[in-house]
Amino acid sequence: MFYGEGGQSVQRLHSAHRKTDYSFYGGIYRDAWLRISSPTYIERAYWTTPAVSAQAAALAVHAQVRNETGTARHFTLTHEILDPQGKVVATLSGAIEVGANASAWI
Repeated sequence: MFYGEGGQSVQRLHSAHRKTDYSFYGGIYRDAWLRISSPTYIERAYWTTPAVSAQAAALAVHAQVRNETGTARHFTLTHEILDPQGKVVATLSGAIEVGANASAWI
């Protein structure tokens, strides 16, 4: 894949005609995806439980935000904790400034 003029992305697929023992004669014979994402995204995320008892638990949420734009960006990241029925039981939110073409942890 490469980027063409005017912001276009161009994909090229070349598959020669081939006969094999598996009856594949060329083309895409497995699932294929083109993943297009925003220039700003969550690069990594994980949760830990530093303290747990029968009555309560502490939750630490960590996320790395990536900004691939040419300017610094300000984000508010919100995590929702759901119970087994899908009801929101807690919300964690934090603000972060991520520099141009950089990543930052919150």
